[in-house]
Parts: sequence; C-alpha cells; structure tokens
Amino acid sequence: MDILLHPETHDALFINGITPVTYENRLTVAQKLKIKLLTFQGEWFINTTTGIPYFQQILKRGVSKLTIDTIFQEAILSEPDVLEIIEFNSIIDTETRSYQLSFKVRTNSNQITNYIDILQGV
Repeated sequence: MDILLHPETHDALFINGITPVTYENRLTVAQKLKIKLLTFQGEWFINTTTGIPYFQQILKRGVSKLTIDTIFQEAILSEPDVLEIIEFNSIIDTETRSYQLSFKVRTNSNQITNYIDILQGV
C-alpha cells in the first residue's frame, strides 16, 4: 500500500480532503519504479546515490542506446518487488534529443503492471 500519485504530475492525490492509497501490488510497484526512474542521482540530499545517473552517465554526447537501456533495466530489476521485466521498448529521438521508455514488469506477487512510460531529454 502506498499513497496514490497522479499519473501525469506524480503529485499525491487529494480527493475531497482524503488521500487515496494503492491496494494492488502492481500499482505500488509501478509508482515506485516511476519515482526511481525519474529521480536524478544526487537530487535527494539525504542519499545522493539514489536515482538514475542522468548527468553522470546518460546526458553526455555519444552515449549509446544500449548503455542507456542497460542503466534503466538494472534500475528496474534492482527494485525488490520486481521479479522480471516482461516487455521493454525504448526509442532515442536524435532530433528532439529525447529518450522514451515503455515497459511492463512482473511483481513478486505475480502481478503484471500496466505499461510504465518514461520520457526524458538526452
């Protein structure tokens, strides 16, 4: 169970003064993954090793798609509630300098998440 986040803004939801929560493991895992993958390493002052090494390894000239995919796959699989990645699709658009990622995972409760989508500039 976790506080339910808005799917687009990632802010905590408040509905009529109530904070809804997630009850399904697949929703909780999806939210955890989205938070993890959108956090820049060094962004959280309490633990500067938390997050994806965007500035350190990704947002550099000449980084291959394979390298970026591997960084994200390792981060996804490092989540304790993830058993395996079911689907993984990514695209680098050199014109807009963006990286799009869409994936599904199987959770430790044997549930499969909906597609989790990440869009970042590279």
